[in-house]
Amino acid sequence: MQTNPVEEAADIRGAHACRLAVRIKGGLGNQMFQYAAALGVAIRNEIPLYLDPHTGFAKDAYERCYRLQYFNLSSYLLPEDECYHLLQKSRYIRAYRLYRERFRTPWFCANFDPAVYNLRVRCDELLEGCWQSPLFFADVSGRIRDEFRIQPELSPETRAVAKEIEGTPASVSIHLRRLHGWSATGKRVSNSCFICDNEYYLKAIQHIQRFTGSLQAFVFADGPFRPGDLELPCSLRIVNHNGPERDYEDLYLMSRCRHHIIANSSFSWWAAWLGTHAGTIVCAPANFTPHKGPPIRDAYPSDWMVIYGRAAPPGRTKVMTQDSTLFTRTASGFAAGTERLIEDGKYIRGQLFVRAAKRFISPGGNILDYGCGPGRISVLLARSGFRVQGIDPAPGMVREAAAQDLTGLDVEFSLIAEECPALPVGGFDCVVCSSVIEYVPSAAALLTAFRNTLRPEGVLLISYANRLSLWRIYARWRNPRAPHLALQRYIWNFNQIRGELSRAGFAVLNGPTYFESPFDCKPFCGWLSRLAVIGTLGLVVARRLP
Repeated sequence: MQTNPVEEAADIRGAHACRLAVRIKGGLGNQMFQYAAALGVAIRNEIPLYLDPHTGFAKDAYERCYRLQYFNLSSYLLPEDECYHLLQKSRYIRAYRLYRERFRTPWFCANFDPAVYNLRVRCDELLEGCWQSPLFFADVSGRIRDEFRIQPELSPETRAVAKEIEGTPASVSIHLRRLHGWSATGKRVSNSCFICDNEYYLKAIQHIQRFTGSLQAFVFADGPFRPGDLELPCSLRIVNHNGPERDYEDLYLMSRCRHHIIANSSFSWWAAWLGTHAGTIVCAPANFTPHKGPPIRDAYPSDWMVIYGRAAPPGRTKVMTQDSTLFTRTASGFAAGTERLIEDGKYIRGQLFVRAAKRFISPGGNILDYGCGPGRISVLLARSGFRVQGIDPAPGMVREAAAQDLTGLDVEFSLIAEECPALPVGGFDCVVCSSVIEYVPSAAALLTAFRNTLRPEGVLLISYANRLSLWRIYARWRNPRAPHLALQRYIWNFNQIRGELSRAGFAVLNGPTYFESPFDCKPFCGWLSRLAVIGTLGLVVARRLP
C-alpha cells in the first residue's frame, strides 16, 4: 500500500542526494501512465519515487482528483507545500519537456521520448507529461503489474460480476467513452477528443468473432448507456453499478475479461494491458489521441489489432481510414511511374529485391509477393526464374498487375481481403513484403502469418519505413497530409524491426540496405540513398527459425 511520507520521507530523503517526483494529473488512466513512466525512470536511477497529488488538480477543468490511492504503490506522497516548491523550482525544465512532447507527437507520430526514458537524475526533478506509450515502462512491466493491484475490498456487486465474467469462455469487455466535454458536476468543458462510433465497435466484434465464434460482451461506459447506443451481433451485458467514485472496480472487471475492445481512452487501455489471459485479442481505435495528424505508432503494444473505423469529433472532418480505396484510385499512376523507371533502368527497389532473391533463394523457388501492388516486382522475380504468387487487397492494383504481358512467366495475381488473410501453412520458400508492413493494423500478426506460410528455413524479404531518414522527415514537413504518409503506422529503425522479427520467429541474415530518395536516379549520387539518414526505406532479409 502506498505510504504517506509524513513520518518516513525524512529517512528516505536522507539516504539519497536527490529525489524524483512526478506531477499527477488527469483521469485515472492518465495518472497510471504518468506513474508507470516515472517509476521506470526511478528504477533505472535506483532512487525512490515521490508523487505530487496536489498541484495537477488545482485548475482541472473536469474537477478530477488523485485516484492512485487504491493501488499497491511503492512511492511516497509529497506534502502540499513541497509540491508547490518543486513546481516553482522546475518550471523551466518542465516547460521545455512539455513543449518537446507536444512537438514530437505530431511530427514523429510517436509518444515515446528516449530523453525521458534515459533520464539521469542528478538533482531534484519534478516530471510532468503524458507518456502514453508502453515503451516507457517495457523493462519494468512486471513491477508495474504488481503495483497496479487493487487494495480495497471489492463490493459484493463487483465480486458477483467478476464471477460471471470468469465463467464466460469468450468474454469481451467493451468500453464506451461518451462524456467528453462535461465535468463531474455537469459543467460544459472544451472538448477535442474523438468519439468511437458503432462502425468501429462492429468491426472489432466481427474481428474477434472470426476467432471465437459466439461471445458475451460486457459493456462499460462513463455515462448512462441506452440499448440503442450499440447495435452489435452479440449479447450485451451492461455493467453500470459502479459510479465515478469506484471506477477502479470497473477497471478490475474489464481486466478480467478474456478479450477487449477499448475506446480511445487510457482507462480501457490499462484494463486491456493488465489482463492476464493467454491468447487475448485486443482491438483498439486507430486514433488514440486527439491530434490532427496520422495515428500514433507506439500507443499500443505490437500485438494489439488496430481497427480503422470512423472516429471523429463533432464539427471536424472525418478521420482518414485505412482501406483499399486510396490504393485503387492511385493504381494506374503508380503502375505507369514504376514502368518508366524499369524502362530507364532506374527501378532500384525492384533491382534490390531481385538481387536478394537470387542470393538467398534456390532457383525455381516458390515466392509469395504479399501486397504486390501493380505487380512489377512479381514480374521481375518471375523473369529471374522464380514461381510467384502476387496478392493484394486493392482491386485496382490487382487489375494493373494482371494487365501486364505475362506470357511464358510462372506468375499469377489474386485479390485478397483487406484483413490479414489465412495464408497456406508451409507453402512458400520466400515471402516478399515491399512497403506493406508500415500500413497494416498489426505488424506482429502479419509477421506471424509470414512465418507460418514459409517452409522450414524459408526466407522473408521485407522493406520497412526508415524512421532515421531525414528525407522522410522533410517530405512529411512539406506535405504532412500526403495520403500514403498519413496512413503509415509503423516507422522503425533497424533495431526495432529486428526485435519485431525476432519475436515473430525470424533471424536477420542481411541488411538493412537503405534506398528510395531523389538521389536514387541522380548520376553519381545513388550512394547517398544507401545512407541510413537519407534512404526512406530499408530492406532486410530474414530466415524463418525452426
